[in-house]
Amino acid sequence: MAVFFWWQKICTFRKVSNLALVNEMIAAGWVAHPSCIDPGKLDRSFAGRHLASAFRQDLPSEIVLCGENGEFHTVVSPDPMYRNPIEVLVA
Repeated sequence: MAVFFWWQKICTFRKVSNLALVNEMIAAGWVAHPSCIDPGKLDRSFAGRHLASAFRQDLPSEIVLCGENGEFHTVVSPDPMYRNPIEVLVA
């Protein structure tokens, strides 16, 4: 929840779109995977996929890119701020 509010503040403060922010974060080395999906809002096949261009292209238009309405939650690894990447197993 704290990350969501941080994300909102960054987008509002910097006056950037979610797409621009996600592109910037990916370019900076962040790797995000949806780890929790609300199957009432989004197909389960999106779970574990890399939040890269193919994910974004396949995302239904009614779903907000960053999952702000609870469609999905992500886990980020690696992140340039982490000393060591967190190992993530997509199963």
